[in-house]
Amino acid sequence: MANKRFQVDLPEDLVRGFGWTEREVPARVRETLVMDLLRFDKITEAEAADMLGLDRWTLLETMDRYQVEVASPSREELDEELRGPLLGRPLDEDAIKATAGAWVGQVNCEQLERDIYASRERVSDRPEPTF
Repeated sequence: MANKRFQVDLPEDLVRGFGWTEREVPARVRETLVMDLLRFDKITEAEAADMLGLDRWTLLETMDRYQVEVASPSREELDEELRGPLLGRPLDEDAIKATAGAWVGQVNCEQLERDIYASRERVSDRPEPTF
């Protein structure tokens, strides 16, 4: 994605009011604009993470700071995430062992995967919000 450069004059009080240093301003303005696009469903969480150069978990922390609600991913997005860079392979016993440590032997991977998809289906049955 190509970047567009802008020069904006801001009152010192505005920058000081946010508690930002002068060096932080460009990144913080970009972050704020991306969070607004995300808040109004103009971009996806994946696009927001890419625009900000953040991993999924850091994006979620940033969204929390800006009070942006987490979107309900589609089944395809869940599949992609489970097979993507987070785990690098489908949810299975090896993935649980690699990430769960003390829970090994206490987690039924097949049941966990069924539960994940069942909860997604329950969420997708909710009516769409109206604005």
